[in-house]
Amino acid sequence: MNIDLKEIKARDLTNGYEDNEEDGVLGYSGKLDIRPPYQREFIYKDKQRNAVINTITKDFPLNVMYWDMGKLEAAEKEFRQAVKLNQDSEKSSLGLFHVLWDQDKKDEAIEEMKRFTTIAKSEDCKAILKEISSKK
Repeated sequence: MNIDLKEIKARDLTNGYEDNEEDGVLGYSGKLDIRPPYQREFIYKDKQRNAVINTITKDFPLNVMYWDMGKLEAAEKEFRQAVKLNQDSEKSSLGLFHVLWDQDKKDEAIEEMKRFTTIAKSEDCKAILKEISSKK
């Protein structure tokens, strides 16, 4: 699978967003098939799973469009999946932290930052934890 990097603004991806429940989800003015009608859950074969992991490790965003659209529960689900697939991804961990925080799930958000700082040397995550701790 070849993935070509294209610079597309999140608002362009959400343009024409349609959630047709069982009939699928579209975005990017109908050009992006976010969830085909036949796919209820993300189930990947090894090659597909590896392509998703490769995408995450290259820091391509998978789930920020839900967050941009205010669909925080959907964003949380996608960020959790991204963290599960690559526990070392700072962007996925920070995304999960922020979407949990935005939903007022502050304890879970803090736990995610603590989890991530135990396995990665992230100055951003350490700074977030320090700031949160100083406000308590």
